[in-house]
Amino acid sequence: MIAARQGFTLLEILVAIGLTAMITLISFQIFRSVHQTQERAGPPKHRDHTARIFLDRFERELMGTTLVVKPEETERQDFPWLFLAEDRISSGSDVDALRFVTQNPVCTPGSRTPGLRSVTYAVADAGDGERLDLFRSEQRLGDALVKEIRLDEAEPVLEDVARFSLTFLGEEEPTQAWDSTAEASLDALPLGVEVALQLFEPGPDGEPVAGREHLREIDLPIRPLEAAEPPVEPGACPTGPTIDECIAEYREDLADHPEGGAVTSRVAAAGAGCWDDPQPSEELLALHEAFYEVLKIKAAGACLQ
Repeated sequence: MIAARQGFTLLEILVAIGLTAMITLISFQIFRSVHQTQERAGPPKHRDHTARIFLDRFERELMGTTLVVKPEETERQDFPWLFLAEDRISSGSDVDALRFVTQNPVCTPGSRTPGLRSVTYAVADAGDGERLDLFRSEQRLGDALVKEIRLDEAEPVLEDVARFSLTFLGEEEPTQAWDSTAEASLDALPLGVEVALQLFEPGPDGEPVAGREHLREIDLPIRPLEAAEPPVEPGACPTGPTIDECIAEYREDLADHPEGGAVTSRVAAAGAGCWDDPQPSEELLALHEAFYEVLKIKAAGACLQ
């Protein structure tokens, strides 16, 4: 009677280990080859994601663009409202710098919306003559016109940019320039803006190559606001302050409130008349309503002398 065989010999175990190692090595090489092929076939997804996030934020700011038509009695240099685009990098006729006033400035999650801001986006050479960096800056809307685009206090928002270009859409042909202080587009806004964004990404050999071009068309829904009344000198109202004097008392409260821009834009539409005009215009009534909704202070009881 022959005894039953138990277990494996050492040779059988070594052969099994060798076969397993060979199969594992072949599988790894196949996986690496497929992965490298996929990397070469398409751009890294994270750069596309970065472009989309930027365009979402840029669109939100642009859709809040607000422009007020300059009253005839006001000097242009004393009027800060502006929508200006220019070609900062001399590489063609494409616009790559923009300054505008917005009610929707970008803010960190959970923080208060700072109200009306003058926002600037502009590119600068990254140092190699090919790649660009995109910068952003913002300031409170001042009392004077500022057209010079400088990046002294700007912060970078995108690096390794291959292209950032803006085209302005109107009722006629698209244009590559816009200046709301120039005769051709005086106190006017385009109907929309087309943004072209292209980022560099690592190529197959590790060198940066221009990736996919992202295009987005953004509508500007807020049309330029007309000042309804001529300027009124301080102290000229018989029973109370002027609109400007009243708003000046609450300027800090409005700047700190997330909806303060709604009041500020209504001020421009109401003009510079008396706060408690006995025959208020529709624009003044709308300002009073926005004032109460934002600050929860009854307009009739505010700014009393």
